[in-house]
Amino acid sequence: MSTIPFAKLRLDGKPRKFAFIKISGILINMGVLYFFFKYLPQIAKEKPDSLIAFLFDKDWLVGYVFVANLIQSILTLLLLSKEFFGFSFKFDKLVWRQMVLYGLPIMVAGFAGMINETFDRIMLGWWAPVSSENAAKAEVGIYSACYKLSLLISLSVQAFRMGAEPFFFKQSTSENAPRTYARVMKFL
Repeated sequence: MSTIPFAKLRLDGKPRKFAFIKISGILINMGVLYFFFKYLPQIAKEKPDSLIAFLFDKDWLVGYVFVANLIQSILTLLLLSKEFFGFSFKFDKLVWRQMVLYGLPIMVAGFAGMINETFDRIMLGWWAPVSSENAAKAEVGIYSACYKLSLLISLSVQAFRMGAEPFFFKQSTSENAPRTYARVMKFL
């Protein structure tokens, strides 16, 4: 549901807002996960009669990851509410057909890319140099958390590209385009 509002931000040339919302989502997810795995067990132990202790289940730790992702998605949609509700939906059969024909090969390639991008975690679980299955899951969790942190760098690059690509296309008709491109590349 957030893909279209993010595309609208790109169309409107708002890379800072795009990056802010993406980075905020990652930080919210990490903060909620930290709360669930660090503080929630402590609170449940210290105050066993509280509502939080009632909500905490040490056997449902993977479920907290899903809850954290749900909280991140809801807050991301709230941050994108202006873009999400700022346009109207209308169905155009001809445009839909063209989009499907254009997007089908991209979708297949994207699916293969997602398999390539996530299969490493499955293999790490199989081949981790640990003695138990729980230790292997912990290794995969640590690896996945580090991977999420690396997304901050990727988002910075993506934010630059979102701002740079429309700028480059606008400058392409200018007489000073090669000089402008050279100055931009100097700062990269």
